[in-house]
Amino acid sequence: MSSHSHPPSGVELKHTKTGDVNPKYIDLLEEDKPIAGQKFACLSFVSPEHILKGLILDDCGPASAAAAASWVHKYEKDFTALDGINAAADAGREDKDGRPDGTNFPLLAKALRRLDCEAGYPMDWNNILLAGKSGKAVIVNVQAPINYPTHAIEANAFAKKLKKSGMSWGHMVCVAYHPEVGWQLADPTMTGKGKEKFGVVVTEEQLKQIAASKKKQTGGAAHKHVVIVEWK
Repeated sequence: MSSHSHPPSGVELKHTKTGDVNPKYIDLLEEDKPIAGQKFACLSFVSPEHILKGLILDDCGPASAAAAASWVHKYEKDFTALDGINAAADAGREDKDGRPDGTNFPLLAKALRRLDCEAGYPMDWNNILLAGKSGKAVIVNVQAPINYPTHAIEANAFAKKLKKSGMSWGHMVCVAYHPEVGWQLADPTMTGKGKEKFGVVVTEEQLKQIAASKKKQTGGAAHKHVVIVEWK
């Protein structure tokens, strides 16, 4: 992906044109050092094969955006992780030396517009529940695997490993609601290898606890770590 010397209006990049750290930049998604041999994929909770078509394994923000966009478009528009990555690049996200910077919510919203979606902040937690039950998708900025229910950790090899080590990482996940299934959590790091068996069912209370996992880092309520995605 190419770097953008002139970011879109309202976007603050991590570094200035001279390469210095930009003091105005706020990164809502911290990234840990990569783990050797560990790859990530965000697959759709309804249609896992749509990411496998592109064979693209990359970071959680754009991949979650692709999954959310596919969901709200009812797979009439079937976006791959690569579509999400390219949309983020077009929106001003930088990739230096092959290592992408973390994607914050304002930039992710710009990327989602390129996937024919709109993203907005919820007013409160109830707003999130109503949005999901009306067919919209939710992207959550989490501190994984804090507050993950046991079955979600057991399904996620990477989260299980970090849980045992006492570590956590800034991360984004995608969540959607199906009337016959309930709330489904799609984490872009499920097994980290091969075809992902993907998406775990969570309760409303478990979802709220997962969304509150960054409270220690930000001090914000659960709904402050969420954006709602809908069809544009």
